[in-house]
Amino acid sequence: METESVETPPHPPPPTTTTTASSSASASSGTEPKLPVCILVLGMAGAGKTTFLQRINAYLHSEKNPPYVVNL
Repeated sequence: METESVETPPHPPPPTTTTTASSSASASSGTEPKLPVCILVLGMAGAGKTTFLQRINAYLHSEKNPPYVVNL
């Protein structure tokens, strides 16, 4: 019985990154720009979702870092 050899396609090249003048300047100084944080809260009724988010909101406002809040 003959076995057929199957050629696997070559792997795609790794993604390349591009830098701009502003990002290369921040990279050379050793500080990277902070990415935004997204918090999604799910839970049963009465679990404390609203209270939790009100406290996070108050904390971030007290730290002079006001959040962008979306209530769906």
